[in-house]
Amino acid sequence: RRDFTSGAGAKNVTSINTVIGHMDSLSKAAEALGNSDYPTMNRVLQAVIPQAGGAEFAGKIRTFQQAKEAVANELMRVFRGTGASTGDTQKWAEQINQADSPTALRAVIKSGVDLLDSRIEALDAQYKRGMGTTSTVLDLVNPKSKSTLDRLRGESPSQESTAMPEFTTEADAVKANLKPG
Repeated sequence: RRDFTSGAGAKNVTSINTVIGHMDSLSKAAEALGNSDYPTMNRVLQAVIPQAGGAEFAGKIRTFQQAKEAVANELMRVFRGTGASTGDTQKWAEQINQADSPTALRAVIKSGVDLLDSRIEALDAQYKRGMGTTSTVLDLVNPKSKSTLDRLRGESPSQESTAMPEFTTEADAVKANLKPG
């Protein structure tokens, strides 16, 4: 009981709820980039537009990078107790590429959600064993985080969509990325 109120278990639960919020920020920042299905084109546009005076777009890139770093750092905290190292932060960050297609970005976020689901299940099982119960009596994920997880899994159609735009042609993608604001 002490572990889940003030020990390592409690810290892990806090990190889980924190990283869920960070993943939500990352999902929104990825959407704001307005990427196309063409990573090479995204990479070029993300390099050129800020240099051509696209300050607002440069801000979107910085926001994405901050969210990416926050997710990688907090994922390291979640899994550090199960063999993760600080080098894992870099590995997780490398998997989140701002030039990726919307589909690839959603997939990497979904992968993080799947990893968190597994950790939540393991913590729940640990609690049940430690407390000698078979019923789930510990609510590991707070209500806001549960809602966010559901949305990131694509399980909550009533929530605001976090889907990134799909472009039908390369020209549509270029127009969207060059459009001010």
